[in-house]
Amino acid sequence: MTVKQWQISIYEFFCITSISLITGIGLGWIQGFLAFRSLTFTKDGAIIGGILSTITGAFVYYVFLRKHLNIKNATNLIMLCIGTGCASALTFGWLSSFVTPVALIGGAMIIRDRADSRTKNATQ
Repeated sequence: MTVKQWQISIYEFFCITSISLITGIGLGWIQGFLAFRSLTFTKDGAIIGGILSTITGAFVYYVFLRKHLNIKNATNLIMLCIGTGCASALTFGWLSSFVTPVALIGGAMIIRDRADSRTKNATQ
């Protein structure tokens, strides 16, 4: 790799982890409030959300979405996580911290598969 390619890779990594962290903290705070119906555990939810989303966000990007990420797909994934996270927090309580990463991975797999099938159909 050239120096320029390393710089781009490092910049890309920091962008993905930063936006994942910020989104996870916000969603974790909301889920903590909805799960416990109190502001007492919102800080814990934000911490857990930040940690899990940073790991899951980077994983999803590098494994599934690197070639397929655009503003539409990113927005769809964020909305999917907000919807499933809030619904699962109201339904399952603290277990929603496990539901949201699964929803993110599932959504990323669907986006990748749809993009791959469009590419395959376009070349035929």
